[in-house]
Amino acid sequence: MLRDSILAADLADTLSDPSANLTVFAPTDDAVVALTAALGITAEELLALPNLGEILQYHVVAAEAYSDDLSDGQTLTTLEGSDVTVSISDAGVMINEAMVIIADLEADNGV
Repeated sequence: MLRDSILAADLADTLSDPSANLTVFAPTDDAVVALTAALGITAEELLALPNLGEILQYHVVAAEAYSDDLSDGQTLTTLEGSDVTVSISDAGVMINEAMVIIADLEADNGV
């Protein structure tokens, strides 16, 4: 679903730029399903949202943010322009209210 969203929002070039050094906090498919249910829309309607690009950019930071480099209470600014807050506890790492499930998957241009 994330790939389809990136393509629908015309962000593929931005996210695949080899010099970009990005971190993507990718929502799980379950999170996307929960979002569509909460909004009362289909996946196809989600892909057609006029602000889909902004929604996706909210999940991207213009820096490589490996889990070992994060600190509790740290804020990161997203490509969309909003800040997100890192929380670290015995339960794990959270970005705002979302638990990081899989961390540090390296890509050619970031994490």
